[in-house]
Amino acid sequence: MGYTRKPIEIESVFTTLRQLQEELINAQQIYLSANCFESTLVLSGQKEPHLNIKFINYPRFPLAESVFKKAVLQIAKKLAAEFQQHRIVIEFHDEFTMLQKDDSIDPSIRTN
Repeated sequence: MGYTRKPIEIESVFTTLRQLQEELINAQQIYLSANCFESTLVLSGQKEPHLNIKFINYPRFPLAESVFKKAVLQIAKKLAAEFQQHRIVIEFHDEFTMLQKDDSIDPSIRTN
């Protein structure tokens, strides 16, 4: 697997996300709202469109923090696998977590 310039269709991410949300609802009665928005990541030689997914510990269906984090990680791992992502970063209110498949770096990023 390597880096590709072919963009991931946002609607396919939404479809997969909805399926994963339904799995959590059906299996564990966990409801995770997701605020999804597009952005652009800029670093060195890289300028890349991104889809940000912000999960909300919705006050109407509050979860214990450990349950919330575990559910977010579960969805994130499945999304990363489905869309063949090398790494994703999860920003919780108190920490950052990076899920990484390998150590490769996009060749468009100048590291020297």
